Amino acid sequence: MFPVARKHDIGMLVQVPHASGLSEGGVQQDTTFAPGDQRNWGVTTNEKRKGWLEDGLRKVESPGFLLEGRSRRQPAVQFILHESAVASVLPNIYDEATLRDVAAFDSGRALSEAEYERVQALHSRDFRPLAATQV
Repeated sequence: MFPVARKHDIGMLVQVPHASGLSEGGVQQDTTFAPGDQRNWGVTTNEKRKGWLEDGLRKVESPGFLLEGRSRRQPAVQFILHESAVASVLPNIYDEATLRDVAAFDSGRALSEAEYERVQALHSRDFRPLAATQV
């Protein structure tokens, strides 16, 4: 979608940059969501919920190198805004502290091009680490 948006000079809005709370550190393997929480919609059984949590927590652990010099929320916003077709990011805001942290996304260490490329490489492998022979 980004190449088409760039070609037609369209700004995109990206929502839920923190993977439904997974990358913020507050969701753990044993987390349960209250009735009505949107995260229950796609995971309608305990087995699906467990699989979603395991897969998601594994994925957000891989780019842990992004946390050096940044809060847990800042790298996701920086990464998304790196894309020129993105006009704005719409994170979930739970309270004043979350708002302040997200609003200060650029006060942490800037996302380097090497870090951006490293995350893109992780994404291409579904956030699975390189085998020892590939390092």
